Amino acid sequence: DEGVELDTFELAAPGFDSEQALKVTFRSPTEHYGGFGMSLDPVWDWSAVDGISFFWQADQPDLIMGVYVGVADPENPDAPVTPFLVYLTPPAGDWEQVMLSWGAFTKAEWIGDEGVDVFDPANISEVSFVFGNWEKAQQATLWLDDIRLALAESS
Repeated sequence: DEGVELDTFELAAPGFDSEQALKVTFRSPTEHYGGFGMSLDPVWDWSAVDGISFFWQADQPDLIMGVYVGVADPENPDAPVTPFLVYLTPPAGDWEQVMLSWGAFTKAEWIGDEGVDVFDPANISEVSFVFGNWEKAQQATLWLDDIRLALAESS
């Protein structure tokens, strides 16, 4: 979005249980959204795993972040991907592990009736972390570490 800036996007010390983590410092004006991630072309089949996990922390409380997974339509490969999201608040100053099962992702309300209706981990085309707030500007630093596909823990 216009006015959104990534001031820092680098590997920096220390990580959660490693020498470094991804450090992202961003600024986003009111009513604007931004993010960072990757596109997958061709689509990837992640149906053999249960979700995605990572460790994270932020430099301030009450920061709302989204984990965005774009799902392609296998019936119409040229159609835009459908966004599925989970919104979370990273802890301020302390590492926290997050495990998101595929069932936690819901279709973005703003997409309406467009796109696929059901999250299908066999048709993943994008994965991103998104930020922004419709009511206020945001400026923050976020650290991410050990991002991986995950199997559910057995009980």
